[in-house]
Amino acid sequence: MSLCFRRTPDASGDLGLAPRLALNIDTSCSSAISSLIAGSALVQAGYARSAAVVCSSRGSQVRSEIPESTPFVDAAGACVLGPTESEAGIIDFEMVTRGEFYGLKTVSIAPSDGTASSEGMVYRTTEDSKLHEAYKSERLEGPPRLILRLLRRNHLAVQDVDLFLFHQSRLRDEWTKRLRLDETRVPAVEHGGRRANLGAASLLYLLDREFGRNNGHRANRILMCEIGLGMNYGVLLYER
Repeated sequence: MSLCFRRTPDASGDLGLAPRLALNIDTSCSSAISSLIAGSALVQAGYARSAAVVCSSRGSQVRSEIPESTPFVDAAGACVLGPTESEAGIIDFEMVTRGEFYGLKTVSIAPSDGTASSEGMVYRTTEDSKLHEAYKSERLEGPPRLILRLLRRNHLAVQDVDLFLFHQSRLRDEWTKRLRLDETRVPAVEHGGRRANLGAASLLYLLDREFGRNNGHRANRILMCEIGLGMNYGVLLYER
């Protein structure tokens, strides 16, 4: 697993917090998975009594000509991880990084005046057609393979999972088809009647929507999967 860890002692200054350690974990849209893994590891190891995971997306700055994109929306989400004495919690997780595909998708972030791309998020393309085809295949097939591998490792089948929280783009639909899932078990984020991508905030938004405001929800076993540019993707299995 390859994560981008950077000590950021002032990261929570605006919140008036003084944590023992602040980390900026940037794996693009899959940052929620990476952060949940890192936060749970810190708590489990006894390094921290609790860990706050905060993810945000400034989608309004993404230029509209991005190929195969869905509408991006400004969003943010947060959750707090802590120890538990019950059997509930994170059961298993796995993260995959495929650095050979870095730079195959072009994303440009426009500043507020809309004059030019900022330097914050630019992925340049390549003319290598074989690499492009391999990239497309990996995006569609890699995460479902990882999901099945993680479930087999825990002696589970897709039928044993109550809810799947997936990356919020057309990939959500493709993974749902490949795993032969019932659509009702794979909630989607929509904006103005179209599928919306909340970036790294997607999973936290869906968790809040499905559980934070609906205590009567009966889903006990949840599987989360996100993919980030680069590429990297991760799966996390959680039990309430």
